[in-house]
Amino acid sequence: MSQNIENGSAGLMAAEMNMRYLIFYVFKKWRMVFLVALIFVAVALLVTTAGLIMEMTDAEYEDIVAKEYNDSVLDYTDKMQTLERTIVTLEDDLVWQEAYNQASVLMKIDPDHKMIATMTYYIDADEQVVPDYLEQYVSRTGSLLKAYMLYLSGGDLYNRILERFPEMNDIKYIKEIVSATMYDTTGMITLTVIGNDDETAQTIFGIVRAGMAEVYREASESIGEHELIELDSNVYTYQDLSLANRQQSNLEAIFTLNTQIRETKLELNALEEEFKELTFAPLWRRITVQMLKTAVYAALGGIVVMLVLLALYYTVSGKILDSDKLRCIANLSVLGSIPGAGQKRIRILDRAAAAMGGVKLKTAERETALALTAQSICTTVSAKGITEGGIALAGSVAEEELRAVAEAFNEAAADTKLRFVAAGNPMCDVASVEAVKAAAIVVVVEKQGVSLCADVVKEADRITAWGKPVLGVVLLDADAA
Repeated sequence: MSQNIENGSAGLMAAEMNMRYLIFYVFKKWRMVFLVALIFVAVALLVTTAGLIMEMTDAEYEDIVAKEYNDSVLDYTDKMQTLERTIVTLEDDLVWQEAYNQASVLMKIDPDHKMIATMTYYIDADEQVVPDYLEQYVSRTGSLLKAYMLYLSGGDLYNRILERFPEMNDIKYIKEIVSATMYDTTGMITLTVIGNDDETAQTIFGIVRAGMAEVYREASESIGEHELIELDSNVYTYQDLSLANRQQSNLEAIFTLNTQIRETKLELNALEEEFKELTFAPLWRRITVQMLKTAVYAALGGIVVMLVLLALYYTVSGKILDSDKLRCIANLSVLGSIPGAGQKRIRILDRAAAAMGGVKLKTAERETALALTAQSICTTVSAKGITEGGIALAGSVAEEELRAVAEAFNEAAADTKLRFVAAGNPMCDVASVEAVKAAAIVVVVEKQGVSLCADVVKEADRITAWGKPVLGVVLLDADAA
């Protein structure tokens, strides 16, 4: 039965152990952590010193140091040149983007009221009979369409428009607003002009008509007679969301380029400052920097190692390290936590450790804690209907210490008929059997950091087997509530 209780208690500890007590236990050992960190630092510095001595005794040491310095110079130089090239590229992109947005007619069109003007031409060409073959005809329409399209999509029309509208700046911007489409099957050509106003479109249509008339005369002579008919022209406006998105993207591209240039220049300036500070470090400075780095890394390593080991020790150790761990494993109420007789003054770092673990440190004097615990026990026992008789104090602590606790409890509970009796250790003291049997109820007394949780479980089992109820546990030399 006892084995089953121990297994159950171990499972209960793993499931219910309060993490805040674990944190408090780890951080309250800051003195030990600090000492181990110092040891780590001392050992690391000794090893580093030995290594430096070996390096400096090497005949090629100065050459190695010089090579490291030269490599650093080359590395900084390469990085700065890369950043400078990046800045030049970004600035070129920015100049191009700003120039385009400033000069492009398309970028000035209002996307909410985009104007579309179209005019359509129809080419009517008689079919030509091939004399060598009866009932076979050759159509001139395809050749005529190509002749007209050559004018509409070539440089001649764009140059004429640019002469009339020099503010359009370049042919490439005219191509964004003027386009022509031919339809082989129907013999038609549609010219489309986009912009903000109908007047500009009609002016361009006038230029197109004049040019088409010239092409008509030339095509009639070179290809054959035909008719060039202007069917109709239309003007309408609509909201072009794709144009709005394109204009917005171009503006965002300028903002992004400016940001990238600014950030790259800041990075370059920082790198240049670092390069100015890059000097051929004298021997004492190199040693100092190396020692400082070693000390910092060793201290951090020692702290981490100790924190992990302390957390592991708290988890796997069978000792009573705090009241919470005892409560979880023994499944008994902790009736009181008594600070040690020579309790040290609570230091700032101890308070910080308690705050990190969310634990309240014991600030009451030992005598006060004994009196409060005795009164609490008497009140609890009275509530169970036991108003007189003995309360046995049993545990693995020294007999003198157990007797001193009983005397302190009796003094604090002098106005009651309940008396505390030091029964001794029920696991090895024969006399404790009679003391426990003579008592009305039993309280287990153990010491934090010394007693084992498993001993408390065994003591409680044995006392219960003797037919006496166990009220709970009083923890001596406790440091937390």
